[in-house]
Amino acid sequence: MSPEVHAAIIAAGASVIVSIFNFIHNCIQAKKNKNFQEKVTDIIQSKEDQRTKMQINANIVWSARVEWIQNVRNVTSEFITAVNDFVVSEDDTARKQNLELIRAKSNLLILYFGPDKHPDTNIDLFNPTSNVSKNENIVKFIKNICENAPAYFLRQTFIEDYHNNILHCNSCKASSDMYENCDIINPSMSNDEVEKSCTAQIDNYSKKIEDLRQENQKFKDNIQDFAEIMRIYLKLEWERAKEWNKESTEIYS
Repeated sequence: MSPEVHAAIIAAGASVIVSIFNFIHNCIQAKKNKNFQEKVTDIIQSKEDQRTKMQINANIVWSARVEWIQNVRNVTSEFITAVNDFVVSEDDTARKQNLELIRAKSNLLILYFGPDKHPDTNIDLFNPTSNVSKNENIVKFIKNICENAPAYFLRQTFIEDYHNNILHCNSCKASSDMYENCDIINPSMSNDEVEKSCTAQIDNYSKKIEDLRQENQKFKDNIQDFAEIMRIYLKLEWERAKEWNKESTEIYS
């Protein structure tokens, strides 16, 4: 064999060996690339699954908050309606029924308000910018309305009694028979003393009537105040829920 042929054979063999080495190297590299790509794909899918799960959780929280706001709005309306119906009740049966409804709706409404993180009894419930520390004060307001409702018609009864007493006093002054049997005057009084005594008694009844009417008006004003307090509270909660939902959408989109 000539040296040229021998050299050609060696060169061909070396070329084959290099080709085989390159083939093996390329196969190994391709496998590494494939494994790397699969890992990247798995990581991306995992992140996407996590983001989807967080988005679903955010949607659940959003839906729950909207439902809570709607439920509070409905029960608030039912509570205020029950109180107003109680105030205009015309008989004892209706009063008792409406009073029981007030108690039931107040108990239900209170359940929607959890404890405040930072309790504060000096909170302004009419604050239009924040609901911080309002919950326990709202519960106190609800309880105050519920506890004072029975006294409303008791005061109305006293008002009627005092009004009848005034009518009796005026009739007494015009009737000698009634005048002689009056409990607040006696025969030893002069005419001026009798007049002063009668006038003082009527003024006393009138003062009591006015005080009782003011108390009842305060009770009715509290109902209107509560409606405004809840309007502000629920408006702020709705705005806060919308803002939270907007931020969540931007984060997870």
